[in-house]
Amino acid sequence: MPDKEDTQQFINDKAIIINLIDELMERLEDAVALGMDDENSVIYNDLNLLKDDTDAANSYFVLSEIVHHAKQVEKNIDTWLSSMGRVTGDLNWPDTTPEL
Repeated sequence: MPDKEDTQQFINDKAIIINLIDELMERLEDAVALGMDDENSVIYNDLNLLKDDTDAANSYFVLSEIVHHAKQVEKNIDTWLSSMGRVTGDLNWPDTTPEL
C-alpha cells in the first residue's frame, strides 16, 4: 500500500495550501495598502518561501510545519486588519496531521 504522501490527496493538499498562501498574500497586500508595516517585504518574502517549501514538501510532517507557520502569519494579518475595522474569515486549511 502506498504511503499517504504518495496519494493524490497529498498532491491536492499541497495545491490547496499554495492557494491559501496566495490568499494570505492578497490579505497582506490589502493590509500594507491600509498602512501595515512590512519593512523590506519580510512577511511577503516569508509567504513566498512557504509556497516554495510547500511545493518541495514530500511528507505530511513538512506540510504540518508549513501550515502551522502560515496560520501564525494569518492570525497576525487578520488581527491587524481587525484593528482597522476589516473583518476576515478564517482560511480552511487541510488536515496535515502526520499519521503515526
